[in-house]
Amino acid sequence: MKYKLSKYRITESNFIFNSKEANKNEDRLSFNVSGMSSLPNDFDGIEKNKMISELKLKLGKEDERLCLEIKIICQIIINKDDNDILVKDEIERNCTELSIRMVIDVANNLLEFYQMEGISIPPIEEMQDVEDE
Repeated sequence: MKYKLSKYRITESNFIFNSKEANKNEDRLSFNVSGMSSLPNDFDGIEKNKMISELKLKLGKEDERLCLEIKIICQIIINKDDNDILVKDEIERNCTELSIRMVIDVANNLLEFYQMEGISIPPIEEMQDVEDE
């Protein structure tokens, strides 16, 4: 199966730089990505389909040196071959990873514009879901 980001739209963006906190030279910021993905109900019956992901990235907090919030909607085209076995969890995981990479790219472009260090994350498998702990 092949996954391709078809288009995306930033629905909300907020950026706050707190110069008082920046002088404290604190390198760590809180980081959170949340959202949902949805597959059409009739996914099995067609060769090419779209999945929609809606994500919210939050980097930092208002009382930290930086607070960046971005909400994004991604449309991902999924091309499947006749031989492909559809596993909904696998499709959702791959599409969510692609969407997360996209929202981080958007955040990094904004941070780069303000001459700030970007976000680097490990592969999705290595991340822990804090809510599950």
